[in-house]
Amino acid sequence: MKPVFHTSDTTPTPHPAEGHSVLVYFNNGIPSLKAVYDLYNTFDALLEARSTGYYDGHELAMDDSHGSLYFYGPNAETLFKRIKPTLESIEFLQGAEATLRFGPVGKRAPEITVRLGE
Repeated sequence: MKPVFHTSDTTPTPHPAEGHSVLVYFNNGIPSLKAVYDLYNTFDALLEARSTGYYDGHELAMDDSHGSLYFYGPNAETLFKRIKPTLESIEFLQGAEATLRFGPVGKRAPEITVRLGE
């Protein structure tokens, strides 16, 4: 019988996105859950091509009136510049706020907040 689990002598490489984040807060409601779930494919393809970071998902209010999108990468400014045009092209994200955090979660780090579309 083959073992179900095996061990490896190699240490897993940490994801290059440990460190900075871009959190997008929106309150325009959403057209459908599908629109939010489709964001994964959109941002996965956009970010993976340049190793800029990754889209970690979303949180939505129970009534779909507001929510958040979570992005992580090695440099918040570079990450935001990469995703900003796509964010601004999504109707329900018009006027959303993006907070760029220049340091790891759980530690004091500088932040700036910008409004999309301005």
